Amino acid sequence: MPLRIRIERPAFLDRVERFFIGPPCPPILLQVSSAFLCGLQVAAKEKKPKQRLIVPLPQGLVEPHFERANIPDGAALAGLLREHLGRLRASAGDAACLLPEACFRVFVLPFESLPASDRERENLILFRAKKQMPVLPDDLQLSFQVLESGQGLKVVAALARASVIREYETFFAGLGLGLGVIGPPALSLVNLIDWRAEPTGLLVNLDDDALGLVAVTRSEPALYRVKAFAGERGEARRVDGLAKEIENTIHFIEDREKQAIPEIWFRNGLLDGGDNLPSALAGRLALPVKPVPAAALDSLPEAELSILTPLAGLIP
Repeated sequence: MPLRIRIERPAFLDRVERFFIGPPCPPILLQVSSAFLCGLQVAAKEKKPKQRLIVPLPQGLVEPHFERANIPDGAALAGLLREHLGRLRASAGDAACLLPEACFRVFVLPFESLPASDRERENLILFRAKKQMPVLPDDLQLSFQVLESGQGLKVVAALARASVIREYETFFAGLGLGLGVIGPPALSLVNLIDWRAEPTGLLVNLDDDALGLVAVTRSEPALYRVKAFAGERGEARRVDGLAKEIENTIHFIEDREKQAIPEIWFRNGLLDGGDNLPSALAGRLALPVKPVPAAALDSLPEAELSILTPLAGLIP
């Protein structure tokens, strides 16, 4: 169970590798959303993509949710994906998989100190998380990273239901893939920005099913927030609604941290209908809106690059 594994690293500026698990990079990298499955085959030595795929999904084949089942018809989804995954030579072996943001609850929690015992640390982190999640499922899995922060500590904690994680693991096992790494896409995108050079900003990850926002101030994580979209996919394309969510997040962070957010890093994960969003958001928010950089994928067409960018964050 990948989310049970914890590794503590003192520096947020180091890559958040394998979602607190550590290298090496699996040969197959996948992302699942309600609208598509995308993937990369990565060369073991060069750490460069060799093959890629983007497979649109009919609405309803994947229904992202934190508590309930996400794959209503596994046979139909497997039938659609089996041949495509063969293009990655993904017939067997380990893979990393980014699941929809709605499958997780991620918190940035400040602490003055933490107990030495792993069990006591986990219990304390869960206690703090429960203040923001009044009802914790019995099968909750926790992965966390401890970061030095001024005179204290910050913990980035990712929580997911074991039943939801197991559903995806079982599905991909049926296609011959073992998911050794599982996590949300926005955590992967964090790896792609040089927070030493850009110590403060808001990272915005847009998919058809959710808007993920990660605020960083003074080169440290300050907030991780997700707005899930219910119903039709068109909600992700409404500039007014997106701008309001981003603006509210910026105001909250600026008030709490006493630090202005000078720019936005934006990843557009929409297969269609979102080409105008960066310029439209920049106009509404009066802030620079930059694409999340992905040097490993720079040779790809813009439309493919934007979809595949979260996977680049998994490459060491």
